[in-house]
Amino acid sequence: MVVSGIRSDADYLSDRLRSHAVKHWFRYDTSPSLNTMAEMVRDVMLDFLGYNRGEEVRSAQISGGIGSAAPSYNGGGGGDDDENGNDARAGRPLGVSVFLLGGLDSVRHGDGGAEITSIEADGSSRTYVARAMGVGSQYANDKLSHHWRKNMSVDEAKDMMRSIMKDVAREVGWFPSAEDEVDCFGGYEEGQWTMVCEIVTSNGVDVDFSTM
Repeated sequence: MVVSGIRSDADYLSDRLRSHAVKHWFRYDTSPSLNTMAEMVRDVMLDFLGYNRGEEVRSAQISGGIGSAAPSYNGGGGGDDDENGNDARAGRPLGVSVFLLGGLDSVRHGDGGAEITSIEADGSSRTYVARAMGVGSQYANDKLSHHWRKNMSVDEAKDMMRSIMKDVAREVGWFPSAEDEVDCFGGYEEGQWTMVCEIVTSNGVDVDFSTM
């Protein structure tokens, strides 16, 4: 899971999902699927928007026996209550966007590829093969739509991302543009920034560091 937004909200969401994933593992003796994790994230997001699961037709009762990950859920599943015994309701939406990386088992067995499920603060979700989020993401996604192609090699993908990240950094003002004069005292110098690549392989996840 990759999160962009308010750090405390990201920590809360991560803790909530970790706790609910453990319940799933104890009940089914397997890790939750990508779709199950996405549903957990959506439940928490919608709960923070004030969505009332009680208006559904007992949907929480048929969610596999572990209830909902939503903090206000107490349909027999151990929700969070206030001191008066009422459902604990969130006061504002969570200020985060979430990426869930799925398809890792398919990659390990050589019969498929990874995919990204993007979940916004309003609970909406979409699936992508290449996506950016956070500062400069609109510009980066436009670049990805033009440069990403199927069956790229690892080196080609890394070169593409390095180029896009430099362009984004210039767009948001972190790097000087080609026309700017750069002095050696506080200006950008080659190799000053590091790009971290987590590469999914059949043997797991390899981490690669390269300068920009």
